[in-house]
Formats: sequence, C-alpha cells, structure tokens
Amino acid sequence: LILAWIIGYYLLPEGLFRSGAEAHMARAALDTASRSVFEEWTKIFQANLVPVLIIILGSLLIRVYGIPFGYIVVLYNLALYGLYIGTNSFAIPYPERMAPSFAILQRSGPYEMIALMLLAAATCSWAFFEIKSNSNPGRAIPPPRFKVQEVITLLLGISLLLAANYVEAYMIVSSVSNGS
Repeated sequence: LILAWIIGYYLLPEGLFRSGAEAHMARAALDTASRSVFEEWTKIFQANLVPVLIIILGSLLIRVYGIPFGYIVVLYNLALYGLYIGTNSFAIPYPERMAPSFAILQRSGPYEMIALMLLAAATCSWAFFEIKSNSNPGRAIPPPRFKVQEVITLLLGISLLLAANYVEAYMIVSSVSNGS
C-alpha cells in the first residue's frame, strides 16, 4: 500500500485512474451519496462483499505453492488502494491529493484493508485443493480443519469491515449535508 501510494503520488498524474473508479462506483451506485447513513453504509458494504467473497471462496478453493488465493486478492486491493490514494483517483475525490502521511489513518480505507488482511489470514489454511509443483491441482493433505481462532478472526475481520464502512458512510453523508 505504502509503495503504491508513493508511486502514485510522486510519479503518476492526479486522477489517472478516476474513470475506472467512476465506472465501478456507478455500477455499485456509489457515485452519489445517499440520504441516510444506513443506506450509504449498506451500499458500501455490498460493494465490499465482492473482495470478501473472493478472499473467502478463493482461500477455500485453492492454495498455490503454499499461498492461499485470498492473499493475492488482498495484495491486489492494497496496491490498487495505494495507487488511488496517491493519484486521488476516487470517484468522489479528496479536496486535494494526499501526500504519504499518517493522516490516512483518519480515513476508513486503511481499516478496510486491515479487515481484508484478517479475512485472508483467517482462511489461509482452509484450501481444499493445492498446487505444489508443476502438476495439476490435487486435494490438500491434510484436509482443512476449521479452528475456533480462525472463525473468530474471520468474524473480527467482518466486524472491522462493517465498522469501517459505517465510518465511511457517515463521512460521506456528513460532507454532503454540510455542503448543501
């Protein structure tokens, strides 16, 4: 995330990825603010369900050379979020580009990323199939066992995501009502 943020901020033009963000936001109905925090929170969480499901289902499906598929999804999300921050390419952009700093901790995005990392970590040993060498996928040996700590970590990740999405929804609805 930090490396992508630095690259986006110092090497790429502002708004470089905005058209992609706007198209994604329009598909998810996130390009306009809702009237209530609950309605906005619901829309944001629904949009975040895609990576959540890919992480969980991907981790259940396959592990390649010991790396669960969910880790790849998290890495992709971290890099993309860093580039979006650095280039200020959000469909609803920040008032100005945000230089790499701890000020990002006031936004909900880092907490969403932490939630995705928790989900990937919780499900890392759940794969039913794996690829160990240049062969076809085979059944994971030993077969996955679901541990209580992993389920608790999964629930913690989902709870953190719900909370971060609520904070984001509150910030969006507040900024729209203050701007009106």
